[in-house]
Amino acid sequence: MSAIDWRQIKLVVFDVDGTLYDQEGLRRHMLRKLLLHYGVRPWFARELKVLQSFRRQREAHAGESGGGIERLQYEWTAQETGISAERVEAIVTRWMLEIPLPLLKRYRFAGVDTFLEALKEQGISAQVYSDYPYERKLQAMELMMDGGVDSTQAEVDAFKPHPKGLQYLLALNDVKPEFCVFIGDREERDGECARNAGVHSIIVDTKNRRFFNDLTLELRGSSKG
Repeated sequence: MSAIDWRQIKLVVFDVDGTLYDQEGLRRHMLRKLLLHYGVRPWFARELKVLQSFRRQREAHAGESGGGIERLQYEWTAQETGISAERVEAIVTRWMLEIPLPLLKRYRFAGVDTFLEALKEQGISAQVYSDYPYERKLQAMELMMDGGVDSTQAEVDAFKPHPKGLQYLLALNDVKPEFCVFIGDREERDGECARNAGVHSIIVDTKNRRFFNDLTLELRGSSKG
């Protein structure tokens, strides 16, 4: 399934959105919620454009580093939409970070929890590197990790595929790049980030419902080799 020699791996870092759960399924669900909410509140429909602009700006600034991107991400959208950065942050926080939380476990990929258990069995640390805040998402999905970081934290201040987040975790855990695997769902973002940091990468096949179950079998099988 992968070309990873699991016997050499000490650290596995996970992306979150689209990697641990079905992001497309969640987005369809959230779109229905948005349309229902704003369908009876057309005077607030401008907020939909704020969310669209925020996603667009985050994509346009992939790899951005330095300058305080935690604040800049809202200012970019504010400049495009004419809405204050404070209002942009409130809209994004509500619709992208808070309202989806109760839905996340429903869309969690099958076998993720079992794979985490297998990593623990092998003494491999499981951590997170996401472009968005991740702790409440993990809690909502009932997944336990050993630690992690997100791009907007001061220690990183860089969006993927900039490797600073991975480099931070490698240094924090005193692990060399060749003993680390980064698991994500986007080759152009997560795969490139891994290459930039010199670590192994695995891109999740989101169409394969047995992906994490198969990865667990591979991991456990390697320990017998």
